[in-house]
Amino acid sequence: MLPIYNIMLLFITLLGFAALFVVPGLKNPNMAFPMLISKTFGPIPTALIGAIIILGSMIPASIMSIASANLFTRNIYKNLINPNISDSTERIISKVSVAIIILLALYLSLAMSPSFIITLQLMAGSWVVQLFPLIFLPLFTNRVSKIPAGISTIAGIVLTTYILYLGHFKLAVYKGIWVGLYGIAIEIVVLLVLTFLFKPMANISLDDYLDD
Repeated sequence: MLPIYNIMLLFITLLGFAALFVVPGLKNPNMAFPMLISKTFGPIPTALIGAIIILGSMIPASIMSIASANLFTRNIYKNLINPNISDSTERIISKVSVAIIILLALYLSLAMSPSFIITLQLMAGSWVVQLFPLIFLPLFTNRVSKIPAGISTIAGIVLTTYILYLGHFKLAVYKGIWVGLYGIAIEIVVLLVLTFLFKPMANISLDDYLDD
């Protein structure tokens, strides 16, 4: 489904170009599509299409908020803060986390400018890609342990953030190279060096990562 979704993004981009011709001089980019529909079809279809867009945006928002809450509850709170947490408490924390994440996302979407939100998405991609070596390398060796993985990831994120800072957090490309690649490069170097200084992980299998 993801390739189909990416293809649909192309049509959304074309609608943005169409809005430039139908509504020239538009100052608020958030109103590009609503103004395009209003100028083309009138007020009633605009209201219906707007309601459909709101409902459609709630689906990915709910999926991402639930995934983020589960990530915090199981991987951070349960593993690092309270390993003996009960199932009922885990469910409560997960539900509270969903509400907090949704409210925070709503506040940021209203408080931030659209240009900064786009920049934040570019920065997020540069940070998330730092997890690639931790996913790829353990497929071939079990020498990667927690401490080298954590230190190398922090090193990659710090370097990526510093390069973004040099560009005033406005560009995701530095000297013709995507900033995420700088972080990956330093992360791989740090990971390979520290891997030989720490005790490797015991033999593991995929079953070790699956819930009972």
